[in-house]
Amino acid sequence: MTELTLRRLQLRFSQVLAREDALPKPDPQGLHLICRNWQVAACDVVFVGDFHFDVIAGRRAGMATILYAPESRPAYAHEADFVITHLAQTCEVLTQV
Repeated sequence: MTELTLRRLQLRFSQVLAREDALPKPDPQGLHLICRNWQVAACDVVFVGDFHFDVIAGRRAGMATILYAPESRPAYAHEADFVITHLAQTCEVLTQV
């Protein structure tokens, strides 16, 4: 299903991780799998997500976390290392990490 969706949307990624490949977030298993495949340490990765489980998974994986919250700041925003309202802000945050 994932492959079909990516083809229809004309998207290509070097790696795609689906629910069948690892335990779902907030378990960090999928993030650790990606780090192993890319041969990078989790502490050298910044994980961007838009949901509470993303922040928890990134934290559990040992990664810096960026919460994307375009509408309003959720109650759990303080758990993320950074909060952004527009994806363009990611570049600014990366200079601080």
